[in-house]
Amino acid sequence: MDKTAQKNGVLILIAVTQKKFAIVGDEGIDRFMGQEGWNSVRDILSSRFAQGRFAEGLVEAVHEVSRVLADHFPPVEGDRNELPNTVVEEH
Repeated sequence: MDKTAQKNGVLILIAVTQKKFAIVGDEGIDRFMGQEGWNSVRDILSSRFAQGRFAEGLVEAVHEVSRVLADHFPPVEGDRNELPNTVVEEH
């Protein structure tokens, strides 16, 4: 997740059975999100999950992060998905 050219990868991990989640952003996106931005995403997930509104919480969290990504890392011609959409174990 830290191997994108602009260092703007974001991982939102939901561990359902453990009832936990994690939000991890690479240094490029972190510059623009800041602690306040990450706290906002955390609070959205916590609040919606506590209400049992899991899908809504995830959609809102992704929207919040995508807004910052769109503002600071707009698409350019030739863009490609630099990260797989699967879980990858590195050894």
